[in-house]
Amino acid sequence: MNERRFDLLRVAFFCFITLCSQTYCCSTAHAQQDDSRADAPDGDLQFVQEKVLPLLREHCYECHSHRVGKARGGLVLDSLSSILVGGDSGPAVEPGNPDSSLLIEAIRFEGLEMPPEGQLDEESIQILIEWIQRQTADLTWSDSQADGGANASPGSMHSSASAQGSISEPHWAFRPLPSATIEASSPSDAIDVLVQRARRSAGVEAVSPADKRTVVLRLFSDLIGLPPTPEQLERMTGEDSPSLDVIVDELLAMPEFGERWGRHWLDVARYSDSNGCSIESNNTHDNAWRYRDYVIAAFNEDKPYDEFIVQQLAGDLLDSVSDMQRSENLIATGFLVMGPKAFGSGFDELEMDVIDEQIDTLGKAALGLSLGCARCHDHKFDPVTTKDYYALAGIFSSTQSVLRAKGWRQGKSWNRVELPVLSKEASQALRAAYEQTQKQAESGELVKQAEEKVEQTRQAIEKLRNEGAEPSAIAHAEEELNLAKRQLANAKNMKTVLPVISPVPVAMGVVDKSKPQDEALRIRGEFDNRGEVVPRRVLPLVQDSSSTDFEVPEEESGRMQLANWLVDEKQGAGSLVARVAVNRIWGRLLGRP
Repeated sequence: MNERRFDLLRVAFFCFITLCSQTYCCSTAHAQQDDSRADAPDGDLQFVQEKVLPLLREHCYECHSHRVGKARGGLVLDSLSSILVGGDSGPAVEPGNPDSSLLIEAIRFEGLEMPPEGQLDEESIQILIEWIQRQTADLTWSDSQADGGANASPGSMHSSASAQGSISEPHWAFRPLPSATIEASSPSDAIDVLVQRARRSAGVEAVSPADKRTVVLRLFSDLIGLPPTPEQLERMTGEDSPSLDVIVDELLAMPEFGERWGRHWLDVARYSDSNGCSIESNNTHDNAWRYRDYVIAAFNEDKPYDEFIVQQLAGDLLDSVSDMQRSENLIATGFLVMGPKAFGSGFDELEMDVIDEQIDTLGKAALGLSLGCARCHDHKFDPVTTKDYYALAGIFSSTQSVLRAKGWRQGKSWNRVELPVLSKEASQALRAAYEQTQKQAESGELVKQAEEKVEQTRQAIEKLRNEGAEPSAIAHAEEELNLAKRQLANAKNMKTVLPVISPVPVAMGVVDKSKPQDEALRIRGEFDNRGEVVPRRVLPLVQDSSSTDFEVPEEESGRMQLANWLVDEKQGAGSLVARVAVNRIWGRLLGRP
């Protein structure tokens, strides 16, 4: 699969396997680490550093470590939490009981024979036995901690942000994704391996596998948010029913999939059809529906996630090969215009509040970071400083998002972008088709045609049944009947709700200001308390993010450079953006991130 072009849902299943071996230690062991490490006897730590780790590095890490990216038998040995969880055969160590520990059994060649190149000498075996006898399982160490912190462990937070916003040693989440190998016959089997490992660690007994009917019901609920019809359920679970892979592909192809999963992104993007502030400024978001439809179409078309992100931040700056693509790019920038805005304040204050809302939304949606706090002070934990915040603020203050034009109380404060106008011939044809549809709707002809289609389909189903047709053919016809019923409902609605075609269609969106400029730091976040001017740039979350690819030219806002940095996996934040997307989708599917 091309790593740069991935389905917005399948990313959860393909990328999560790469993350799990590292993320698992972070999620299960982190709660214990800080407390237990403080109580660790110095002698035990020294013994681990000087005796145990050198043995594991020399003889085990080649096949069982995060660093090398291998987990033979589902086992990694470069953190104690992973050792306690163990691999496919169970926990590798039973604290205080070396005779019952699989690790000792393997190095004694009593069943498993590890390391494969030859048995360890007796002195090395005794070192590992003594380590287990010391019951050092309470010492939640990792190889990186014992090395003196050369590579911060997943459970530790590194927050050494300098005054310039740079970080000397990035937190694990800001590093490129490591490769990991989990021995399994398929991605789904690999997930089973990880689930079994966590289940054993928690002491939870496995339940029997779900039957196909239950799985199909769950798939419908997860992917389209609707139950199957009795006919669909029979076709997908009866004799000669399709495989689960085919059923998943069928559900992903349904328009309801985009509506279900597009809604999740719309929640993140704070989509609404009005401003949502006080009564004074709760104005209608005219044309917001265009952005909504763009998001739903993006999911249904399997739009690559990197393209999805870039379009929403800098669609107006992208080259287009057609008017259709140009319209889509412009509509996508509605992401930056959505959300509540306090139009009752002065314009300078309004503009800084809008920028704050844009930065905060971008941080949470793409990076999983609450960047908004840095408006007033350096982050205490995340490597984000106030200067970093105002470097981004300059990018968005160089972007035209809101206006203080006449009629702002009537909702005329959002920036509007004109979409490409169709050719005269195409526009006339579209207008004629619209007028014809309008006449048919008003006269009731559309409803009549839809009712006839419903009746014809019902008769066809009855004929198939009388002729003893195959169940699959009847089920297909019944799905056509359901479609005809939906078309009938739509035809009835068109009597009162009709689309309006503007000669010059517009959308809520953004453009660069004619004179981009850097933004001054606001002391304590107060809009009128200016400090030093901070040059526009991307966040220094990752090493090498100072690449010339992300330098902001004086004549540009910097949104294009920011968008490219967000999806760049080597020198930008692409790895983190992927982690956040996977975690969000995973949480929606399994109930918890």
